[in-house]
Amino acid sequence: MNLRYYTWEDFDDAVNRSQRPICDGLVPIPRGGLAYALALSHKFGIPILERPTKKSVFVDDIADSGRTHLEYKLRYGNAPIHVLLRRETLSPIGINSIDTFTEDWIVFPWENKDKALEDYELYHFRQRNL
Repeated sequence: MNLRYYTWEDFDDAVNRSQRPICDGLVPIPRGGLAYALALSHKFGIPILERPTKKSVFVDDIADSGRTHLEYKLRYGNAPIHVLLRRETLSPIGINSIDTFTEDWIVFPWENKDKALEDYELYHFRQRNL
């Protein structure tokens, strides 16, 4: 398994390179989108919303398979999504990402590093059984 440990320095660098989303508010996708949405909110003075509007933007930490983002788009409309990382093989259409990744698994600094392998195995077990 090829792990990548995304550091707070990586996060700060990505936030610094982020462009201002054109929106009336940010809607974080729990839980991964909370840190990035808060950082964007502070940087650009954009409010964090509990519910999406027609002009809001979804925020997440990662676009991996695209399933989560598809669910949100189907439920709330075709709002843009801003993420820190997008899997290189995932279509960039509708996803504004700071960087791409090819590693099997990303461990963000707000995650429990000791449980990374367990999380990885559980994720792939669920993917096989969908």
